[in-house]
Amino acid sequence: MTSNPTPNSSAPVPPKNAPGNRSDVAWKHCISVGGDTRKLQCKYCQKVITGGVYRLKHHLAGTQKDVGACKVVTDEVKKEMWEIVVGLQQNLIKKSCLNKEEESLEAGDKRKGNEAIDTGSSINIFKKRVISTQATINTMFKKGVREEACQAIARFFYNNAIPFNVAKSEEFFAMFDLVSKHGLGFKPPSYHEIRVKLLKEEVKNTSITLQSYRDEWEKTRCTIMTDGWTDKKRRTIINFLVNSSKGTLFLKSINASTISKTAEKVFEMMDSIVEEVGEDNVVQVVTDNAANYKAAGQMLMEKRKRLFWTPCAAHCVDLMLEDYEKKIPIHEETIPKGKRITTFIYSRTSLISLLQHFTKGRDLVRPVLRLVDSDQKPAMGFIYEAMDQAKEKIQMAFNAIRKSYLPLWSIIDERWDKQLHRPLHAAGYFLNPQMHYHWWESYGDEHPELQKFAIHVLNLTCSSSGCERNWSFFEMVYTKRRNRLKQSTMNDDVYVMANSKLAKKKQTRKPVQINFDDFSSNDEWIMEDEANKETSSN
Repeated sequence: MTSNPTPNSSAPVPPKNAPGNRSDVAWKHCISVGGDTRKLQCKYCQKVITGGVYRLKHHLAGTQKDVGACKVVTDEVKKEMWEIVVGLQQNLIKKSCLNKEEESLEAGDKRKGNEAIDTGSSINIFKKRVISTQATINTMFKKGVREEACQAIARFFYNNAIPFNVAKSEEFFAMFDLVSKHGLGFKPPSYHEIRVKLLKEEVKNTSITLQSYRDEWEKTRCTIMTDGWTDKKRRTIINFLVNSSKGTLFLKSINASTISKTAEKVFEMMDSIVEEVGEDNVVQVVTDNAANYKAAGQMLMEKRKRLFWTPCAAHCVDLMLEDYEKKIPIHEETIPKGKRITTFIYSRTSLISLLQHFTKGRDLVRPVLRLVDSDQKPAMGFIYEAMDQAKEKIQMAFNAIRKSYLPLWSIIDERWDKQLHRPLHAAGYFLNPQMHYHWWESYGDEHPELQKFAIHVLNLTCSSSGCERNWSFFEMVYTKRRNRLKQSTMNDDVYVMANSKLAKKKQTRKPVQINFDDFSSNDEWIMEDEANKETSSN
């Protein structure tokens, strides 16, 4: 006779990790190897994990705790596993703290406040312990994740030939600050977003930022600077920048490869830029001394009577120095030797230290060239004085022996008379308060219109060398890697990057001090030229 089972009898309970009795969410992300619940294979990276489902969670969460992180798990699963393992650690900490509190109470330790237990203080102690321990755990977990992330970032640099100094840029740190604020699950921008949507937004933001520069043009006027450049693919790029008391702004870049380089075509480009900036805002256009630019400048002045074309002063001074080498035999022999000596010294740190010691730290860069080549301080009011002092120092260097210094003076005067002797340079000298302080102190307040005019002139730059300093980042855009970009996209890219670089340069630059030992009058140099004109007319 078969007996029926009693109500108290029950069926055998299956093992905790049996296939039909697995409640842990981590099981759906793995496969047991050979039915062994301690030996699991990750469904994402196929790696076999020993140690059970607990270690698998750390593998998926990427904590680096006793097991390597899964490199192909999705962000959603990684976040879920992270929350689980952190939750488990928090529960363990809380349980440990409660047990210690109970043991302390049972032991009757009065030195720890057992006689009059302050509930609030106990809770505070508990919180402090939890926070402290939790911070340690989070630090341990995140250390491994950071190392993995840093390796991925470094790999991005290596595989895409990105210069290492990019890691020093402000944008690099700002980018990761914002990504960390977003948290897990951040979706990076797509190729199309970076190329179109976000680029257009950045162009818009840049234009808004630069509006203050445009407002300054109306107040103190400005200079249009232009210079040509040929890239590695033999494309001719002409850049247009605008300089004012506010700073230098990159306006646009024109690919002139298919445009004739005749004076008429150059004039048309320059005239369109003047129209864009506003004729009333422009005092001068500065270019190099090439024949087509010079002719285009003359055509521009004929059309726009209130505007001046001025050759680049830095280029003129460079030509003076080249003339020294070409026209004076001893210089032709000495300069190549000097170049070799310079290379020898600057390739050895110890020799550089000796040089600085014996020259007492004096800068050997030519003062006039440094003055006109700088875009940190307007030089329009100082170029006459600087040239005059340069001639005086040359005279002193030859002990005032005429046959020795006159050949050098004639080279300077030849370039000066043909290229640098310009109305704006003369006006800058006469209107400079540092040269004519007593007159401005005595009569300046009576002439507000002259004050306004002086501001317009003295805020002007003398050279277009600011264009040349920016060729490095133009080269970054006009590279072989980007030669498939549309011209409009390339122009937007240059506009954003160039103005960002110029703004940062303005923030970090140090002011240039123009200290002349003696501001002696330069009137005779100007008057001599006027006298020569009168003599020739008679």
